[in-house]
Amino acid sequence: TGSFGRVRLVRHTKYGRVYALKMLSKAVVLRTKQVEHIMSEKRLLTDIAFPFIINLYGAFQDEKYLYLTLEYSIGGEFFTHLRRAGKFSNDTARFYASQVLRALLTSCAARTLVANTNVARMLRLQK
Repeated sequence: TGSFGRVRLVRHTKYGRVYALKMLSKAVVLRTKQVEHIMSEKRLLTDIAFPFIINLYGAFQDEKYLYLTLEYSIGGEFFTHLRRAGKFSNDTARFYASQVLRALLTSCAARTLVANTNVARMLRLQK
């Protein structure tokens, strides 16, 4: 249980694969003015593919909830561990910060590469 909803363990009926289904209450998201926050979370998870960042497999909604289908990971959320520890040692903080930065840089580099490749193709077509 979190601020906006719950995370449930779900299983794909046909393939048996296990996922974490994050269920966010639309009413709570709106009331707490977290729409942009949730949209940013979805956008980032869609853009980033990195070993230490949970993968987003899909998103959908109904009248009451927003749903994010996420990779299931034993161990829980980062902030749960931070809350429990109070604060991390410098080495632990450095490790987590470096992994987040690497994930963001990898994502940005991939987008730049795709954009540059598309521009190069367009330039070749105009010649």
